[in-house]
Amino acid sequence: MEKEMIIEGKKPVRLKVILEKKDAKPKILKKFYHLAKRYFNIKMDLEKKEKERQKIKEKLVEIAQTEGVRGVEDEKFILKLFKREKVLEWEFSLLKERLDNFYPFVVKEEGIVTITFPPGSIEMMENVIKKLREIFNIPPEWINTKILSTVDEQRLYEISNQYSIEISDCKISQLTWVVSTSLKRK
Repeated sequence: MEKEMIIEGKKPVRLKVILEKKDAKPKILKKFYHLAKRYFNIKMDLEKKEKERQKIKEKLVEIAQTEGVRGVEDEKFILKLFKREKVLEWEFSLLKERLDNFYPFVVKEEGIVTITFPPGSIEMMENVIKKLREIFNIPPEWINTKILSTVDEQRLYEISNQYSIEISDCKISQLTWVVSTSLKRK
């Protein structure tokens, strides 16, 4: 339910208030409005500052890449830049080959099965679901199987290092720059 009202003050403000209940006290609506306005302004400031922060980060990274500067420290703060590898994709067949018996300890595989029913066959769908446990004869064209694999990267790197298994070509990754800041402790 929407209600129009005017908040009195130095400069009256016309509002459209969305209510769940029929009545809300004007004092509560005024408080809600002022909090909403503060929240909105802070959010806008943060978004503006985030854009500014990103531009500054790009400039810091550019200097780090071209001039080799990796950090700065003064009496108040510490700022450091470093590269971090972000894995975009794993080559699971290579991982399986290289890790051999360690593969199940590192990679979790989940089978996802999708069954597609022709339009207007709700009864058939209900029967299939009902008899699925009894190994119902589902036509192969209705079944789409997908394996979802996830890698426990920490465990993978531990096993790779411990047993000298080369895995660098088992992934597609990119290096990203990380800017770390902290207050200087006294």
